[in-house]
Amino acid sequence: MSTKGFLRLAGLAIVASSPFAAFAQNPVKPTSDVLDAIALDVPIDPATRVDPATMPRDTGRRTLEALGLTGEQLAAARAVSYSAAYLEDASGKLEVFYASVVKDDARWVFWSEELPKETARAGSEVQLTLRTEKGARYLVDFALDSAEQPFAVVVGETRTTQSPEFGHLALVVTGTGKDDKVRLLALGDAGFKSRRFTLFQVTVTPIL
Repeated sequence: MSTKGFLRLAGLAIVASSPFAAFAQNPVKPTSDVLDAIALDVPIDPATRVDPATMPRDTGRRTLEALGLTGEQLAAARAVSYSAAYLEDASGKLEVFYASVVKDDARWVFWSEELPKETARAGSEVQLTLRTEKGARYLVDFALDSAEQPFAVVVGETRTTQSPEFGHLALVVTGTGKDDKVRLLALGDAGFKSRRFTLFQVTVTPIL
C-alpha cells in the first residue's frame, strides 16, 4: 500500500482554491520548481498524508469489449499518456481544477478530496483537450482510483454518466478536426457531493 503526501517546497502548496466555478479559475499546473522536484525526486513532507491509492492495471479486454473494440484495433505505438508530470504536447493538453498534486510512491498524481453535500466549494474537474482529425476515432482512458463513484462525462454538447471499471473510465471520441474537449466531473453519492479520487494518467490511443 502506497503513502502519499502534499508536496512542500519552499512553502509552496499546489492547490486550487478559487471560490468560482471551474471554468473561471486556473487549472492545477506544476510550476518549474515542482518539475525540478519531480526530476530530482524531492521527498514529500511525511506530516501531511492523504488516502493511499492503487494504480490500475492496463486497460483490459472487458473494458475494450464494452466499447466494441479489440486490442488489435488500437494503434498502441501512437498512444500518448498525460499526467501531472506530462501535461501537454502537440496532440493534447490535460488540465485539472480544484485538486492537488501529490506524490504516490515514485509517481506524481492529481488528488481530489471528498466534499460533503452541504459544502459550497466546487468539486474537482478534469479537462482533456485533443487536437483531432475529422472522423478519426480515439480511445480515451482515464486511469484512476475513485471510490467507485460515478462521473459526469461531457464531450462537446453531450453529457453522460459513467462509473469506472477496474480503475478505468474509458470512452471513444470521434474527432471533429478541431480541438475536442472531454470533461470529467465526480458526482459523489448520497452522502457526499464528490468522493475522493486519484487521477494517475489519461491515455489517448488512436483507433485503426
